Amino acid sequence: MEGASFWKKLSDKMSKSKDPVKDIEQAMKDLRAYERYKVWDLEAVKLIYGGSTYNVRDMSFSGLGADWINASELEQVPFNTITDAKMHVLGQEFPVHVICVRKMGSIGGLRFQHDLPESLVKLGTFIEHLRGGATFQEIDKSNVKEKYQHPDWIALRGDGPVDLLISKGTGGSTRDAVLSFPRGEQYQELTWNHGVIKTGVTMDNSGPGSRVAQTQEVDETTLRQGIEILLGVKQADWRVLIEPLLIQALSLLKKKAT
Repeated sequence: MEGASFWKKLSDKMSKSKDPVKDIEQAMKDLRAYERYKVWDLEAVKLIYGGSTYNVRDMSFSGLGADWINASELEQVPFNTITDAKMHVLGQEFPVHVICVRKMGSIGGLRFQHDLPESLVKLGTFIEHLRGGATFQEIDKSNVKEKYQHPDWIALRGDGPVDLLISKGTGGSTRDAVLSFPRGEQYQELTWNHGVIKTGVTMDNSGPGSRVAQTQEVDETTLRQGIEILLGVKQADWRVLIEPLLIQALSLLKKKAT
């Protein structure tokens, strides 16, 4: 079960399940979601704990690492005690229950207590998007449309499948980018062309470079999902290339949320 089909099947299963939390936990294990992913934009994901807000450095479906900055403050956090907290992800908040299981200097390791089904689905969806970006690998450009096979383009593919095409301009800077990813039965597309962000829906579901029906306004859901995928990118040189797009996308999302 990969990508959008995973969540559709899981949603269908939950609607008939007597124990949705158990079913989600097992499904996420099957999806390898306990792998930990670094969050390289520390302003994007926060933990709200005890009335204070902390940067999330890395996370998995099972837990997260948050920076208390002050180690003495972290010392006041009790071990093995279920505590009400909130996750703040790209301007949206949802409640979680966490247990402190590890302290390393100012870094607190917390485990999620999976007993809030709605939050569980939101958390799982975010982790799945991070995983799409974290698993990017360069692919042979024979797998993409001819117009993207020029030497200036880099073609990446991650689990989902998620595809990212990047065109380098003068001096190696990013000129254009195309991010394609599944949502429901269609592929969504987030593009960045000479500093202009657009969103669209692919019309023939053949992956990157498909015919696209662009939305008149930037679609907030597509923008948000695209950002969550880009936040998971691990390789440093790829992060450098997508940074201009990510910065602009984050700014645009913030404007749309106000």
